[in-house]
Amino acid sequence: MAEKGHFQQHRIYNASEILTVPNGTNLSNSIELAGTFIIGFITPSALSSNKLSFQASIDNTNWFDIYDASGVSKKEIAIGANRAISLSEELHNKDFPFIRIQTANNEGAERKFQLILSPR
Repeated sequence: MAEKGHFQQHRIYNASEILTVPNGTNLSNSIELAGTFIIGFITPSALSSNKLSFQASIDNTNWFDIYDASGVSKKEIAIGANRAISLSEELHNKDFPFIRIQTANNEGAERKFQLILSPR
């Protein structure tokens, strides 16, 4: 049997934050990543949209869609209700201090997304 204390000393703890998309809109509130990056998220139990993207900001005022390295394609993620989604490394959003969610359509009710964050 493994020593419980030994395991806990080496375990990396991830954090989570809730982003909320208000009813009738497609943009969430923002969070400051503060030394973390997004490794995944959990979708709410109901959704009006089937795609999600992230917007980034360096000042929490001016927002920009995140594109791939070519600058041509907006990074969009296919989503469904009540799912845990792991992000590929290219979507970890390590370069921006502030992030928010943009759904493809206005939501028919308030939607809460749980972001899973990992230390840098």
